Amino acid sequence: MIKDLSKKDIEILNLLSDYSILTISQLASLCFPSRQVTRKKTKDLARKRLIELIHRDFSHITGRSENIVRLSPKSLKLLSESEYRDREIPSQLSFGTGLHDIEHQLLINWVRLHLDFMERKASHIKVNFLSPQLHQNLYQISIEDSGLSSSLIPDGIFSLSNTQQNRALLFFLEVDMGTETLSSSRTETKNVRKKILAYQHIFREMLYKKFENSLQASFTGFRTLFLADTTTRLKQLCQLTQSIRSTDFIWLTDKESLFSNGISDRIWVKGGKEDKEQYSILGPSLASKSPLLPIK
Repeated sequence: MIKDLSKKDIEILNLLSDYSILTISQLASLCFPSRQVTRKKTKDLARKRLIELIHRDFSHITGRSENIVRLSPKSLKLLSESEYRDREIPSQLSFGTGLHDIEHQLLINWVRLHLDFMERKASHIKVNFLSPQLHQNLYQISIEDSGLSSSLIPDGIFSLSNTQQNRALLFFLEVDMGTETLSSSRTETKNVRKKILAYQHIFREMLYKKFENSLQASFTGFRTLFLADTTTRLKQLCQLTQSIRSTDFIWLTDKESLFSNGISDRIWVKGGKEDKEQYSILGPSLASKSPLLPIK
């Protein structure tokens, strides 16, 4: 029974229903003072069969390996019946079990954690991130264009609001792990070029307006943020973006810049123009270097 669990137990289960999977470090960043305390708590929840622990020990990852945490079928059932929840939870959280799927999801999570840290540092900035797990019905954007895919599903959708100026900006997130084809003449092949053209269609047809109700804000456009897994991939994405007209709403950076400088610093390349100045998603006056410090 959910009533037999502590508030911290329920908090962890709710976080996992939102984020899908979390590393020990990510979970510690969200609600614990240290990784040691986090490991102790997750082992206890695993013994109760409320969570499942996946060992993460991939050869390309440097540093100490750590477990990945996800909900168990038992906790999914408990949460779906819980009086504490005000949102409907999917009966099965969607993520693949392959190396690429896991690393892709974890990098999306790191973006969210950086946004959360930024919000805590800037009291007048509010982040409203639509969970891909809990808002699956909103994430599929229909595209009525025969030359493009029938729909687009971003990796993240969020708004940034300045409570002092009563302004809000809409953002779409694309985490690029370097596995998707950059461009292809084959209409059936998914590629990044086609994705950018789809975002242009969304901009032109004002399809982004559908998110105003969910995010409780009015938008006159949006920015699409591409986060590349490597600096090499970032250069490739910048070259592609520059080759397409009217792409100043596409901003790009890489994982190394995100972790070194933080998401609010001037790390974003506008329209793929690497030789120009870089930008902050908060604008020039609020740009700041604020990396998310590791949890010990």
